[in-house]
Amino acid sequence: MKASDLIAQYQHGHRDFNGVYLSEANLNTAQLPGINLAWAKLTCAQAIDTDLTNAKLFGADLSKICLELAHVPQRSQDLAGADLSHANLQGANLQGANLTTASLVAAQLNQANLQQANLTATDLSLANLQGANLKQADLSRSRLIATNLSRANLDKANLQGAVISMADLAGANLQRVNLSASDLNEADLSNANLEEADLSLVDLSNANLQGANLRGADLTGARLCNAQLEGANLRFVKMSKANLRGADLRRSHLIAADLSWSDLRQTQLGETNLAKADLSRCWLHEADLTAAKCANADLRLCDLRGAILVGADLQRSLLSLSNLEEANLRGANLIEADLSYAYLRGANLDEADLSYANLEEVILEQASRNGAIGLTIEIARFDDYAPSGIQHWQQYDQYQSCDRQVLQRSKVEIEQFDF
Repeated sequence: MKASDLIAQYQHGHRDFNGVYLSEANLNTAQLPGINLAWAKLTCAQAIDTDLTNAKLFGADLSKICLELAHVPQRSQDLAGADLSHANLQGANLQGANLTTASLVAAQLNQANLQQANLTATDLSLANLQGANLKQADLSRSRLIATNLSRANLDKANLQGAVISMADLAGANLQRVNLSASDLNEADLSNANLEEADLSLVDLSNANLQGANLRGADLTGARLCNAQLEGANLRFVKMSKANLRGADLRRSHLIAADLSWSDLRQTQLGETNLAKADLSRCWLHEADLTAAKCANADLRLCDLRGAILVGADLQRSLLSLSNLEEANLRGANLIEADLSYAYLRGANLDEADLSYANLEEVILEQASRNGAIGLTIEIARFDDYAPSGIQHWQQYDQYQSCDRQVLQRSKVEIEQFDF
């Protein structure tokens, strides 16, 4: 059917064009509110500034269509299952539209209005959504692989279980968004706003979060292996049982963050602010905490073997029962720190300040302490036996082994840790 014939019939009151063939048709500026184009073939059609308000497009083939500035249906099921792959929807008004299970692969949706749209299980891979409005949209279980969402507004959107790997979310607004159990592997979230977002059980491995705002976000059980978080705002985050192995957190802000039970092995934490953070029972083996700010932090029962803590501020921190074997604490500030029953065999404490620190039963066998302040042989143990301290460390190992067995029975821990 020719576009002119369809418009003429519409003007005479005909509304049902179910299954009509309109490939490459020119419908620019046409006024077609309420038209039934279900299962119609509109591939490569032109519909710039076309009025399709309340139109029925269920199952229609709209691939490569141009709907720029068009008014499209917002009623239930109107675009469900539609094929809009490669369609030009730049600036289109899709507010409240139902696009469940639709295909929008490589579609142009930049600056489009998708506020409160239903995009459940929709495929938006390779689509351009730069600057689009997706506020309160439902994108749960959707596919957004390599999608451009830079500077998009996703405030309070639902992306639970979505696959967003390799997507560009630089500068996007993701405040209070639900991203739980989603896949953001290798995604670019630099300078994105993720304040108070739900990122529990999310996979952010190799993702770029440099300069991102994650204040108050929930990252419980999240996977952030080798992620880039340099300069990120992580104040008050919940990151318990997260896997951050090999991540770069230099100069980030983790004030009062909960990192308990997390895997931080070989992480870069230089100059990071960890004041009042909970790092109890963390794995920090060979982590770099050079010049880190850890005042009043909880580091009890931590594995800090071979960790670099040169010049770190550990004033009033809790390090009791932690393993600091061969850790480098040169020039560290340990004033009033609690090191009771800690294991510092072979550690470097040169020029460290341990004034008023609690050194009850601490083990300092073969530790270097040249120029250290506050170390007295009456308080600390330097001998080869230190039976009481060793007993406590062995007891800690038993506790940790038992705890790991408990964690291994948890699905979260099986997914997030390498035991």
